[in-house]
Amino acid sequence: MTAIKPRTARVVIYQGDDLAHLSELDDAVTRAEDAVKRATKEALRPRLIHERDPGETARTDLAAAKASRDDFAAEAESRGVAVVMHALQRKAWRALMREHGPRDGEKRDEVLGVNMETLPDVLLPQVICRDEHCPICLDMDQASTIEGDIDSFLESLSDYDYYDRLFLQAFAINRGSAPADPTLRLGSAPSPTSSATSN
Repeated sequence: MTAIKPRTARVVIYQGDDLAHLSELDDAVTRAEDAVKRATKEALRPRLIHERDPGETARTDLAAAKASRDDFAAEAESRGVAVVMHALQRKAWRALMREHGPRDGEKRDEVLGVNMETLPDVLLPQVICRDEHCPICLDMDQASTIEGDIDSFLESLSDYDYYDRLFLQAFAINRGSAPADPTLRLGSAPSPTSSATSN
């Protein structure tokens, strides 16, 4: 029987201030890329024989900025919590949509057309993969690194910054037409109640 692999997204929840520092390094890469663009334009003007290519220094700086960002990202990811999510099968997803339809008069529900009070708590435990032998995760060389009980882990996440954004990613992979960001980064404030979100 031919089977189609479900849409999958991997989210890393970074610890402490790692996400903020990673954002700073991303900004540094963006500035370096802009500098390369400016230098490339400047290189089009006539230069004296002894003048160096203005793009040479800019390209070196860009390579250094990217290396610094990538090195820290790898280091921070090793401290973070990876969450791998697989889309539900079509009938299971449709059943959830029927059971958790939007409430009358609730503006939050109107955006996605679902009950934002109940669906996240039901959907996330179903889409987060905890199977160490999952063939999809093994094939993609990725797995969730959540320690302990899944409900305790989800309960440790603050609503908007982490929990709701995880839900939006889970929603995106199930809707199909919605773009899912496979490299979504989330931060995580230290929590004394869960080893999965503590430094």
